[in-house]
Amino acid sequence: MNLGIEKAAKMLLLERGDFYATDPFVVENFLKNKEKSVFKKHPDCCGGIKPMYIGFSRKSKFITEISNQNYNKKKITSIKNYPFILAKGSVANIFGEAVREVVRNHQ
Repeated sequence: MNLGIEKAAKMLLLERGDFYATDPFVVENFLKNKEKSVFKKHPDCCGGIKPMYIGFSRKSKFITEISNQNYNKKKITSIKNYPFILAKGSVANIFGEAVREVVRNHQ
């Protein structure tokens, strides 16, 4: 079930739940706007920060795809073996590069 942070906070206050997990930036943003904290943040929950994938719809106007010259039809299709890749200069590719730069600067 997809439960937004506002509803999760209400449920926790009503003692209808014990645990809520979400991305750290969601909690940080939520806590900025609240006087009283509903949450206690676990500093290393579930093994700490882990890599995530960000996705755009292939039908998005921000996507421009080109054939992936490294795609291998004999291997299972995966995030690393896909028939198409993002064209350099497409908004989705520029966004991805910016995210990777942020990650590199925070390691």
